[in-house]
Amino acid sequence: IILSHRHPDFDALASMVAARRLNPEAIIVLEEITEVAVRAFLALAKEHIPFERVKNIELSRVKEIILVDTNDLERALGNKERVQKLSGAKLRIIDHHPYQGPKSENLTIEPVGACTTLLVEEIINRGLEISNIDATIMALGIYDDTGSLLFENTTPRDLKASAYLLEQGARLSILAD
Repeated sequence: IILSHRHPDFDALASMVAARRLNPEAIIVLEEITEVAVRAFLALAKEHIPFERVKNIELSRVKEIILVDTNDLERALGNKERVQKLSGAKLRIIDHHPYQGPKSENLTIEPVGACTTLLVEEIINRGLEISNIDATIMALGIYDDTGSLLFENTTPRDLKASAYLLEQGARLSILAD
């Protein structure tokens, strides 16, 4: 399954979409979508972003978790009981927020403006094709977390990922809306 923090913003949503392109067998699991803009976007793009709710997933049967845009599994699931049910699953973390915990090979945390950037870089490295809709969703994640590439946390890597997404057909008019 692919998880992110509850109350996902556009970077969390876009990171989940990018993670699914990298792991097509994985299921996006979304919970507590409270941001009005994210909820409205999902209503419009629901056929392009298939997802499940936690209550529909048999957590004890999950073999692998891909956690994006957070490094805290409890923050993604909301309670320790759910986390305990996933104790047998392999955990991969992809995040861009500061982290002081133990390092591991299943942990990718790098200082970029948006988590989506890290996943877009992997898509590029693997030579995967993405649709213009996916490119738009991923660009939305980068633009949202970097203030349209104007925040101080924006890196050259965010710009390169954004340029790639524009080359893949990301629609700036949708980002502007």
